Amino acid sequence: MSLQPPQGNLGRSFRRAPSDFAPGIRNAEALLGIASHIPLRYWQPAMLFTGAADRGLHRLTGGLFPAGSPTYKKRPVFALKSLPHTSGFKVCPCSTKKPYNQVDPRFIRSACALRPTGHRLKRNSYLVEKITFNIPPSMALSVRFLGIVPDECLERGQSTPQENDAE
Repeated sequence: MSLQPPQGNLGRSFRRAPSDFAPGIRNAEALLGIASHIPLRYWQPAMLFTGAADRGLHRLTGGLFPAGSPTYKKRPVFALKSLPHTSGFKVCPCSTKKPYNQVDPRFIRSACALRPTGHRLKRNSYLVEKITFNIPPSMALSVRFLGIVPDECLERGQSTPQENDAE
């Protein structure tokens, strides 16, 4: 019996093994452009995800991250580094506002194309690296993959107001 590729939408998820998506594809990176939910075992440093609820971030950071408004705002998280023995990933939340307690924060420049998706952020996004946490597998599958941030898209310092208001 031969495997047939799925018809239509490829599931937009990595919940199944990469070989289940299309015969012959063994490299998970080849599917990053079409996947939206990626298990921790496929995460890499500099990946950007969206959909982390403020209230969840507040709980996971022991209250360091503000709970946010009751509208249940969702925000991006940036993958910093892999934990030992592929047990997970250390991440930090992102914000369009400069973190008040960081002198020279890194930020993702707006309109810079993420790889391999080509997604472009509408606004600069600061990495809130003073608040890091290990993302639990349950949250990892709930956040949506935006792309890998190229080195040339990461800057340090404070963006100008014009850059941050770019739509």
